[in-house]
Amino acid sequence: MSPLELGTFAAVFDAAMALEAHLQRRYDTQSSQPDPAGAVFRALAKDGEKRLRRLERVRRETVTEMILIPITGLAMSDDLSSLGDVDPAAPLTLETAQALEESAARFYEEAAEKIGLDEAARALRRMAKGSRKRAGQLQDARAG
Repeated sequence: MSPLELGTFAAVFDAAMALEAHLQRRYDTQSSQPDPAGAVFRALAKDGEKRLRRLERVRRETVTEMILIPITGLAMSDDLSSLGDVDPAAPLTLETAQALEESAARFYEEAAEKIGLDEAARALRRMAKGSRKRAGQLQDARAG
């Protein structure tokens, strides 16, 4: 499968929102794991709700500008674009979740560079920073 090409603002935010919704559902279903993994997944699920609302707000507020801005050279990696095929209730390890968060951070960073709208780029950089923080939390739980 080739990476999912994202050529418009709407496509980028649709992909980002689908990614966050999937991760939030995935973390929520994993929250019943024994601690420390369960505690980390519970916190990430709760944070995921906020992250999704943030993306929805930015998309809503920038809807008029987004129509005119083409995006070239941006694709979602295979591991992220295939998430829709994964059952959110499927077992998830801390290591796999960390890798997903690191991939999400790279996607958000690249999207922020290409998006062309200041407010949207700032929001995507915040999402990348948040994904890096979440990856760190998962790494700490693995080491813990």
